Amino acid sequence: MGIVAALLLFVGVAVFRPAGLFGVDSKALANSLGGEVHHAQAKCVGIGSGRWRCALSGGNVNGVEYLVTTHRFGCWSGSRVALPRSANPVERSVSGCIGLADMFGH
Repeated sequence: MGIVAALLLFVGVAVFRPAGLFGVDSKALANSLGGEVHHAQAKCVGIGSGRWRCALSGGNVNGVEYLVTTHRFGCWSGSRVALPRSANPVERSVSGCIGLADMFGH
């Protein structure tokens, strides 16, 4: 019974919070952030200690940047640090969690 419970726990974490098992990478974080902000494309670069600088591209959000901090289980929070004049209004702060689709998405 214990083995079944452990297996179910492992599968649950792998599906709902895969970054908790596999770690956070720039692609998965970018997919998660882009999905939260106007369904945009994003590119993230690690700047150390679980912090990332992420730039959005495409449409009217081109050039918007967020400073993102990752937390436990692949969850993250970000604050907008750049908003070019041409960009649509975007949230000042955003948060989310990396999901399975983000790990293997675009």
